[in-house]
Amino acid sequence: MQEQVCFGRYEEPAIAWIGTQGIAVVKPAGMHSAPGRTPDGSSLAEWVFQRYPDAAEVAGRLKGEGGLIHRLDRDTEGLVLFALTEDFFVRMAELAAAGDFMKSYLALAVPGCGGLDGSRPLLSVPSGVDERLWMDALRRQDLARLAAMLSGSHIEGRFRPFGPGSKRVACSSPSESSSLKAWTRDSYLTNVEASRPCDEGLLVDVRLSRGFRHQVRAHLAWIGLSLEGDKLYGEGEDSVESSRAGSLVRLLAYALSFTDPVSGGAVRISLPDFADQDSISGAC
Repeated sequence: MQEQVCFGRYEEPAIAWIGTQGIAVVKPAGMHSAPGRTPDGSSLAEWVFQRYPDAAEVAGRLKGEGGLIHRLDRDTEGLVLFALTEDFFVRMAELAAAGDFMKSYLALAVPGCGGLDGSRPLLSVPSGVDERLWMDALRRQDLARLAAMLSGSHIEGRFRPFGPGSKRVACSSPSESSSLKAWTRDSYLTNVEASRPCDEGLLVDVRLSRGFRHQVRAHLAWIGLSLEGDKLYGEGEDSVESSRAGSLVRLLAYALSFTDPVSGGAVRISLPDFADQDSISGAC
């Protein structure tokens, strides 16, 4: 397994994979996936459209997004998939709705966050984990115990916009009433494949089959583990802000997996450091 993985390695977009009807591109942190209301050439989509005009011709989901199949938050770096044909876009949307479009992320989280404001409850625990043991390990910042409990678990909840300008989201447990219109009707899962202590935090390897805005960042903050460098979700009375984090959120979308809608074969696209790996064990 890879022993050293650096966050913030990519300063410019790069092509990671070219298929017959789609391409995967690496988005650097700090770049928007889609154009703003007034396109200015600074988004990943516009970078792609300049090089692959067919991607711009796809009707897509929203005006100006072309063949952009999914987004990453501005502060997240990693792989983004684009369609070069209308057929590929439609069929990938169908795969995503059926849970057959998996996204793998690597995160570096720091214990100490006091929960997620606006959430119900304010501070949650991973599924299947003893609440008393989790809270005790959080209080003691026992990285080994936290990693052991987190590995193989999942975080599940609904979302709603929250905070000034709805820049953030809040979470609620699936058992909470979904009658309020602000909350999403569906619950979203963040599956934790593995976790281990890393420096003063936890390296967390997660999978998503369906994604919501800020899902990984919000779900981890909800269980008391804000991402290193994440000023938006590194909150709460016990908030820890790393002095070495700077402005870089330690979150990397390192792999995409799906069934090729054309050939029916399995496709796994990964960053070079993560080729032929099912789980990640190191970071720097």
